[in-house]
Amino acid sequence: MGLQGPSDLVLAFARVLHINGESTDDTLASAERLSNRLGLRVRIIPRWGELHLADGDEVARLVSVATADPTGVDMDRVASAVRAIDRLSSSLRLVAVCPCMILVPGPHVLNGMMDLAAVRVPLGASRLIYAGLVILVISAGMLLGLGVLGVSLPVDPPGRPVPLWLDMIAAGVAVAAYSIFFSTPFRMLGWPVAVGMLATWS
Repeated sequence: MGLQGPSDLVLAFARVLHINGESTDDTLASAERLSNRLGLRVRIIPRWGELHLADGDEVARLVSVATADPTGVDMDRVASAVRAIDRLSSSLRLVAVCPCMILVPGPHVLNGMMDLAAVRVPLGASRLIYAGLVILVISAGMLLGLGVLGVSLPVDPPGRPVPLWLDMIAAGVAVAAYSIFFSTPFRMLGWPVAVGMLATWS
């Protein structure tokens, strides 16, 4: 999709706010907030009858224009647009993916590939088919749940840089949690945790 799709999204939200009675300051602030969350450096330049979308540099370069007559007042649309922008920023709904990640049959995929490499084709194919069915059921269940509840996964801004030592600790804790979940003996926890922490160097 590139940058055109997110840029058009910012302009579309700004247009909804502009033509339905939102103040100019709040419209610009909401557009900037959405732009930042999508990882863009663009800004809205309001005019009577149109909105200009320009890049965020000091010497603004026009990206696109939308017709927008600020003559209407529909605060319900304004409130809905603001709520939608705020929902784009919520990472809490990513919690819905966590159970799915636990259920992903990674060991079955790995064992299946190893069996195929060792020319145990029937066993390897069976493992991969089983893993594929599990992944299909996980995906269908998650999509069904999101559809029933009327929510979607958020669009997050680019991640913040963190110190390497903190990243290594987080990776070690995550690997240990997965290992414990899969009943790995405690005496064997050191190796996967060490590999997970060292992998953050790459």
